[in-house]
Amino acid sequence: MASDAEQQRSDRILQFLLSKGLHGCPVCAQGRFSVGPEHVIISTPDPDQVEGAPVEGSAVVPVMCSNCGHTMMFGARMLPNQGE
Repeated sequence: MASDAEQQRSDRILQFLLSKGLHGCPVCAQGRFSVGPEHVIISTPDPDQVEGAPVEGSAVVPVMCSNCGHTMMFGARMLPNQGE
């Protein structure tokens, strides 16, 4: 069970995404979502870099459809209280 703070964070993010046009899952059209952890780092190594070189990444917040599991990634800096 989510804490009150986690639930409030999830609610703020989902309200923000709804205000930006998220109105149902693009796969199954259902409208129930869950928000993942504060953020995760997605990184893709540059194939032109030498092995072991630093890799740049992007902080994203996963949002998953509660019906089919389709997961969308949103830039953490753009979401409420995530890029602070």
